Amino acid sequence: MSSSDNFLEMLRNAPEPVPPSDPVQTAALARIAVALYHWLPVAREMESRLAANADPDTAARSRILREEVAEALKEGGIEIEDLSARPLSELLDRVQVVAWRRDPAITVESVGQVIEPVVRCHGTVIRRGKIVGLVQPDQKTPPAPGSPS
Repeated sequence: MSSSDNFLEMLRNAPEPVPPSDPVQTAALARIAVALYHWLPVAREMESRLAANADPDTAARSRILREEVAEALKEGGIEIEDLSARPLSELLDRVQVVAWRRDPAITVESVGQVIEPVVRCHGTVIRRGKIVGLVQPDQKTPPAPGSPS
């Protein structure tokens, strides 16, 4: 039996993945995922500037590091759900609206700003997203958490 046959046999017998049972480990993975979500646009901008300013080696190293972190999380079953501009009706079971903003241009309640993305581990939500919701100017909104009712 070849090593690739052994590997395939191990995969066939592998148990279904489940989120980490250790709450500290789960929270740490979720924090890393949220940090990566916020770091990605900054890193891409920085890499672009480095490449444009004759430092392509540093830009490449940054890109490799960014991709390594993203790949490690993905291999560990961690998924980051981008909520940008999505209708709230699709997300209410996995987000917390921390504030509301009024916008006459919208036709349906939606996400105006992502404070934190939804983080899943093997499909299970391990950290709810936090957003600023958008509503039409004349629409009544529930109070944001922590504000007087």
